[in-house]
Amino acid sequence: MKTRILTLLAIVLPLFSSIYANESDSIKTKDSVSTMPFQFTFISPIGTNGLLSSKTTNYLSVNLIAGYNGGVNGVEVGGFANVLEYDMKGSQFAGFANVVRGNVQGLQAAGFSNYAHGNTDGIMLAGFTNHSNKSSNSFQAAGFSNQVLGSVKGAQLAGFANFCQDSLIGFQAAGYANYSGDKTLAIQAAGFSNTAKGDVTGSQIAGFGNVAVGDLQGSQIAGFGNAAKDVDGAQISGFINLAKTVSGTQISLINVADSFSHGVPVGFISFVRSGYRNYSFGVNELAWAEFQYRTGTDRLHNVFALALNPIPNTSSWAFGYGLGSKVLDTENRMC
Repeated sequence: MKTRILTLLAIVLPLFSSIYANESDSIKTKDSVSTMPFQFTFISPIGTNGLLSSKTTNYLSVNLIAGYNGGVNGVEVGGFANVLEYDMKGSQFAGFANVVRGNVQGLQAAGFSNYAHGNTDGIMLAGFTNHSNKSSNSFQAAGFSNQVLGSVKGAQLAGFANFCQDSLIGFQAAGYANYSGDKTLAIQAAGFSNTAKGDVTGSQIAGFGNVAVGDLQGSQIAGFGNAAKDVDGAQISGFINLAKTVSGTQISLINVADSFSHGVPVGFISFVRSGYRNYSFGVNELAWAEFQYRTGTDRLHNVFALALNPIPNTSSWAFGYGLGSKVLDTENRMC
């Protein structure tokens, strides 16, 4: 039965191809694109549009295995792959891949990958990867990765990584890492790391670390560390925060900043280059020599103390740690 069907297709499809090829009115010039209500292709160029398929835009396009057509203004379905020379407006469904050398406006869904050489506006769903060679104003979801070589307005969701070369406005979520380019107005959430080449307005949330090469207006939350230029908001991590000017707070084991315009760093040790630092030596009834070092800001700083009691045969060392505030003019609380 299958052999008879294939034999019939082999006879009928070339016949359709010759018929459409002889209709010279369908093709206006070498660079023009004709329009057909329907086309069927077994595997290009064996189809109803024949050798003219790359110059034809179809409203309904069906490719049994793989088809190479001019464009789609409607729906295209392919058992393995769909390839378009120009634009796709509507929907594309393929068992393996959709490839559009022009712009995409609508839905692309493929078992493995979707590719758009131009801009995308709509939805891209793929089992492995989505790629837009220019800007994307769409929702992208892939099992492995999403890549956009222009700007993104929308969302990127991937099992491994998302990449946006230019500005990002929207949302990125990945199992491993996210990257955005010049400007980020979004939320980045990743299992390992988020990197923004420019300024960030929003939030970066990562299991390991966040990096904003530019300024941060919002928050960074990471299991290990955060880094940004000027921060207006909060940096929260399990080990270290790095910033230049901070207006807000840093919460971590180690906090490092050039200056604090507002707010305080909260951690075991905070280094503020233009902040508060103080060294002191003293004696009391329990120690012959005591050294204290304070670091942080006027409002809140860490206090480290070392004391020595050199009594013969019973000499001892003592270590202390506490928090102090110069604004409140209180002594440090030792513990």
